[in-house]
Amino acid sequence: TAFNFGFTDATGEAADLLPVMYSAATLTSTASDCALWFNDSAATTSLFRCVAVKDDADGTVTAVPAATAAPVLGTFHTYRVELNGAGDCSFYFDGKFVYKEAAGITTTDDLCVYVGLINHGEAAANTLDVDYIKAWQLR
Repeated sequence: TAFNFGFTDATGEAADLLPVMYSAATLTSTASDCALWFNDSAATTSLFRCVAVKDDADGTVTAVPAATAAPVLGTFHTYRVELNGAGDCSFYFDGKFVYKEAAGITTTDDLCVYVGLINHGEAAANTLDVDYIKAWQLR
């Protein structure tokens, strides 16, 4: 499975795609602008990662420290993405700051809240439980 949480300029993706995918150690992004948390079982290591994409240019892929980095059945986490007027993207995991991508997005592009999950062809159905989503802006 693979998931994305955060903000993107793509309101939807083609079948079997997410705005950000990670196979082996290679990032593939289909969004022109986004700031997303993601995890992809096709990666070499199954870590929680974050990235910002600006004008089709991928930013730095950053992983959560290894102690809490991999998905565990029945475990919940809090993912937070903050965007400011300068386009800076700050990422938090379970309340702790992880990474900031300065000027990581284009501030004039409209972004929407995005939650996505796909299966990479597994026969068994995989699910993702979302407790709640909170999004707001300060203007």
